[in-house]
Amino acid sequence: MFKISKNINIFGGEHDEILFTHILSEHNDGDICPDTPADAENVSAEAGEQPISAFHSHDFCELLVYIKGDVGYIVEDTYHIMKRGDMLLLRPNEIHKVVFLRPTQYERFVINFPVSCFDNMRGGITSPLEFVMDRKSGERNILRPSDDTLAELTQQLYDISALVTSSRQGWELAAYSRLIRLLDIIGCGIRENFFIGRGNALPPLPDKILTYVNEHYSDITTAESIARVFGISPSYLSRIFKKSMDITLNQYIQAKRIARAKTLLSSGSSVAQACFGCGFNDCSHFITVFKKLVGTTPYKYKAAPHNM
Repeated sequence: MFKISKNINIFGGEHDEILFTHILSEHNDGDICPDTPADAENVSAEAGEQPISAFHSHDFCELLVYIKGDVGYIVEDTYHIMKRGDMLLLRPNEIHKVVFLRPTQYERFVINFPVSCFDNMRGGITSPLEFVMDRKSGERNILRPSDDTLAELTQQLYDISALVTSSRQGWELAAYSRLIRLLDIIGCGIRENFFIGRGNALPPLPDKILTYVNEHYSDITTAESIARVFGISPSYLSRIFKKSMDITLNQYIQAKRIARAKTLLSSGSSVAQACFGCGFNDCSHFITVFKKLVGTTPYKYKAAPHNM
């Protein structure tokens, strides 16, 4: 595995630094989703201490550019199979996870943008992050560039990777200028509507269950209540969800609720308001789950700057 990681925002303050990372990692059979659809290939960094393959969310905007590896990505209730050059756009607190389809070398570029990192731009200039923030959660997450655009996109990324590992004087400005060009390329792709639609790599029943759970996660009390909606047994519901998603139903619901709680806390809600607002009915249990998934208590999270 190699991992190149460096802050490249030459204008940023303590809490709005842009982090550029280039990663190549090996993933074996232990990482593989046990029930990846057979025809999946024909379908068009982390909370707390959780592995990359766990559902998680961030406090910042994230751009992930997929280079190689047999992987899919689940974002909210949508499952996409990735193709070379696909760009995954994530706004704060969108839950997501990678699914490894088979043993693979997984290469990607990841750029983390605090929401405030372009606040110092002159009035009237649109923030380059508008394309990430100006959409509903779980929609327009995957941008698939044309072949010509892909060539320039990857060239900019590899140039930045080389610059951040160089010792040449002025590398920061050179890397930052390429980053701005990269964002311009992405903006052009968005204007030309290179977004791909809703993924459909899941079989029909798990896909419907996932959509339902995503829409009702704060109101769900038991697995039995979901099973009744689809006319199946709770045990079959739990089994089919785990096999298709590589995560238990309860883990998915918890990830959704905690992501919502983070948004509420960042927006000024009290810990109790966040607890009940995201679907928990016991504050002690909420605090335990929050600390497990986020790595800190909701009280400390609320007091920290999040640039939301």
